[in-house]
Amino acid sequence: MELQVNFSLIYEKRFIRDLVNIPVDERRMLKRRLEWLAENVYNIRHYNLRGMEFKEMYRFRIANWRIFYRIDFNSEKIIVLSLKDRKDAYR
Repeated sequence: MELQVNFSLIYEKRFIRDLVNIPVDERRMLKRRLEWLAENVYNIRHYNLRGMEFKEMYRFRIANWRIFYRIDFNSEKIIVLSLKDRKDAYR
């Protein structure tokens, strides 16, 4: 049985700043995938980042991009923190 709850997407300034620097077609793809994530929060596995400074922080892979986010289950919000190219994401 799948739960169907739509979480709100909250974009941090850092994410918006990162997003401005990528091509428009890739921005559209990222937006669609983030909307999909918001619709399927309870139906997918969320990958934690390692380390105490990243507690309760997750990553989501979209093509060559990594999106870093937090989930607030109480208020049903996904806080999108940043966007990085895969080759730079874990440095």
